[in-house]
Amino acid sequence: MKYTLIIVIFLFFGALSSEGKNFSHFTIEDGLSENMCQDIIVDDKGFLWKAGFYFLDRYNGYDFTSYKVGDAKKNFLGQQIYGLYKDDRSKLYVLTNSGILRYSYEEDRFIPYLFDNNQNVVTHDQDGNLWAISNNSLIKINTETGFISIEIKRIEGLVKKIVCIGQELWIGKMDNIIIYNIQTKEEIFFSPQEGIKSYWNISSDSKGNLWFMDNRNLYCMDPYTKKTRQIPLHLNLTDLFCETSRILFKEDDQIWITSYDGCCVYDNKNQKTEFLSHNPDDPTSIGSNFIISSYIDKNDIVWLATHQNGISYFDYHKKPFTHIVRIPFAANSLISNVVYSIYSDKNDLLWIATEEGLDSYDPEKGSFCHYFNGEKSRIDYVTGDKKGKLYLASRNSNYITVFEPETNSIEKLKLPQIGTT
Repeated sequence: MKYTLIIVIFLFFGALSSEGKNFSHFTIEDGLSENMCQDIIVDDKGFLWKAGFYFLDRYNGYDFTSYKVGDAKKNFLGQQIYGLYKDDRSKLYVLTNSGILRYSYEEDRFIPYLFDNNQNVVTHDQDGNLWAISNNSLIKINTETGFISIEIKRIEGLVKKIVCIGQELWIGKMDNIIIYNIQTKEEIFFSPQEGIKSYWNISSDSKGNLWFMDNRNLYCMDPYTKKTRQIPLHLNLTDLFCETSRILFKEDDQIWITSYDGCCVYDNKNQKTEFLSHNPDDPTSIGSNFIISSYIDKNDIVWLATHQNGISYFDYHKKPFTHIVRIPFAANSLISNVVYSIYSDKNDLLWIATEEGLDSYDPEKGSFCHYFNGEKSRIDYVTGDKKGKLYLASRNSNYITVFEPETNSIEKLKLPQIGTT
């Protein structure tokens, strides 16, 4: 509901008298950033939060603190605010047109999640079936027949990662993991390590071990015995880093952890961790700390997709980072510097999902090809199978696009409409 705020503070700040309905009124003259109000909420700390179109105001009983949507210093992503949400763990979330953001009281900034309730998570099982999260439900897609089935109708809370181990899907949520047995359709809720703030970063290595992390440690777990090994990182990472992290493996010797707040590399042999961040004075540093997607290909080249600075990649034979960015009016160039996802296929072509469509990049030739770069061409996720098919997902879309580059054929798999109850 959209309305003009004329206030609204009852018991929390003593504005409501027992002898009569005495209201306090707040407008721009009193410190509000804008009179228009999208949503209003009181958090568990006693702060009153008011969401307008372009500003979020916090009232402590005496004065206002304002946050402007789009403020990069606060990680307040988006162009417009839609609403507010408080969960049962006292966490405050802001809904914007760029996704969902959690407010960090400790750091006084926002932890952004650049996805919504559509197709934000995709994986494959050993039979080649595609699994996705759509509207908070687990969807199975038979890639041979195109048949779509709803396996779990309603998953409470946000999901960021699915890992397939044998006949089990490990679904990473904030406070626990759902283990879903593909054959028996049984669901088990599991929390392997006490004190972990988020299991969104759950990953698997080539040996089938599961990995997750907190601000100071990595954890390696055997999914069959459930035994967990703790690995100190000797760092104190931010909540933004941990909750947006992605764990990658370079064979058995190094682990790369990328995030919206930089990246770090753990060396298994030396048991040391190196933190990497953007340095504007060093062109060989990573292009941006805001790493949305990352990938290590079979040649051990580490690819990092950034939000507004194109792609940075690290070749162990060349050492420094190299950058791929959009060159205006150049045909052989990245189509957009806003990159959401990257995937390397069986022919070592790099597929890049961007704000302006899909690119393929041949690292040997240094050449680009552009696909789907018309109106409303944003692509948020790209992955593929062993046969060379690509699967493309876009926010606010009710289908997954199946693209075969060799034949240039396109098929759209429509997802079922799922109710909220």
